[in-house]
Amino acid sequence: MVLRQNTGVAQDRKGQVIKFGTPGQGDVRCVIGGRAVEIEVKTPKGKQSEKQQNYQAALERAGGIYILARSINDAIGQIKWQISQTR
Repeated sequence: MVLRQNTGVAQDRKGQVIKFGTPGQGDVRCVIGGRAVEIEVKTPKGKQSEKQQNYQAALERAGGIYILARSINDAIGQIKWQISQTR
């Protein structure tokens, strides 16, 4: 199971502000082996915001896996490593 997650603010046709998503959540959410995994996608020089760091800490405290990926190979490698650590 893999889902793209959006976070932000928009206005509807009547001009009403609508907030969506959870500040700091990863860009991609998946479930692997029954564990919640969130992947934050960054450019090679991209940095996590404070909200992203706080979200990562909360997810990991709850038993989830948070991955900061800078490429698809980076994400795959980290997923494989994380899964190997739980066996």
